[in-house]
Amino acid sequence: MPEEKEILSGKIFEDEEIEEMREDGMSDHEVEARINFEASWRVPNLLTKRYLGETVDSIDTDKVMLTMYE
Repeated sequence: MPEEKEILSGKIFEDEEIEEMREDGMSDHEVEARINFEASWRVPNLLTKRYLGETVDSIDTDKVMLTMYE
């Protein structure tokens, strides 16, 4: 999907942000997990924008009716 390619081809965090994570005591494994988590959030955010015209975090939840949840 184009959104996944877009996110994964770019930088998730700037080098300075990654360095700050390491300075805060995060291991390389934890930094990588944080990058993967952030990427996993950004892809659905772009998909929502494509289909609904807005990103997940900008949708007015008072205007969205939940019809089913499992």
